Amino acid sequence: MKKRGQTTIFIILGLILFLIIILTVSYNFNFEIPEKTSFNQQTGILIDEFEKCLDNSYKESINEVSFQGGYFNEPLTPYFKDDLKSIPFYYFGKLDYIPELELIEEQIIESIDAKKDVCFNLINSSGINYEYNYELPNISIKENEIEIKEGIKLILSKEDLTHTIDFNQLVKIKSNIAEMNSFSSYIAYSYELNNESICLSCFQEIAIDKNFIIEIDNSLENILIITIAETKRDYYPRFYNFALSATKELEEGVSIPEDSFKIQDTTNELNFSIQS
Repeated sequence: MKKRGQTTIFIILGLILFLIIILTVSYNFNFEIPEKTSFNQQTGILIDEFEKCLDNSYKESINEVSFQGGYFNEPLTPYFKDDLKSIPFYYFGKLDYIPELELIEEQIIESIDAKKDVCFNLINSSGINYEYNYELPNISIKENEIEIKEGIKLILSKEDLTHTIDFNQLVKIKSNIAEMNSFSSYIAYSYELNNESICLSCFQEIAIDKNFIIEIDNSLENILIITIAETKRDYYPRFYNFALSATKELEEGVSIPEDSFKIQDTTNELNFSIQS
C-alpha cells in the first residue's frame, strides 16, 4: 500500500508538471544576437533557435495528443472534459471508440501545425526579414519511435544578403505511443469481457513488464480514468489517458459530440469493482 501511495503521488506531481508545460503558450527561447556579427553568424544563431523551437513543438504536440487519449481536437467519441483537458471514453457501453494509430498521427500533425507560428515569431525580433514555404509534416508512428518528415523552406534576408534553409530532414523521436495505445485497447477490451470490472494488480504486472506505470482514478461517479505513464527517459509521450464507463447517461463533465453518438433510452447499471 505504501508503494502504491508513493506511485500515486509521483503520478499526480507528474501530471501537474505536465499540465503546466502544455499550458505555457510561449516558448522560453529568449535569445539575443550579438551586435557586430556577420549576417552568416546571425542566421546561424537564428536557425539553431528555430530548430530548437521545432523540436520542442514536436514533443509538446505528442504529449498533448496522448494526454487526451489520441486527440488534439474534440474527440470523435463521448469524452470527459474539465477546464484543462478532454479525455475520450474508450468504452462507453461499447468498444467503438479506440483511435487507430493513423488517426493519432493526423492529430499530432494538427497540433504541430497549430504551434508553427510560435517558432516563426522568433524571427520577428531579430531584425532579419524572412519568407517561408510551409508544408504539413508527415508523421509515422513506429514501434519505438515517431518519425517526422519536415517540409519547411525558410528564406532569411537583410539588406542585399539572402540565406535559404531547407528543413526537410527526417526527425526521429523516441516513443512508446504505439505500445501505450495497444495496452489501452487491451485494458478496454478486458474491462468489457469482465463485466465492467478491472484487475488493477494484473495490469500493474503488465505495465511493469513494459516499463510503464499505470494508475486508475475512480474518484468520479460512473467514470474510470486510466493513466499510463512512461518511465523511460527522453521518450515521448510522458502520459497517455483514456476513460471507461458503463453508463449512457450524460453525467456532469461528460460531452457527447453531435452526430457521432446517439443517446439511447436504456441505461446500463455501472459495476466498478476494482480487484486487487
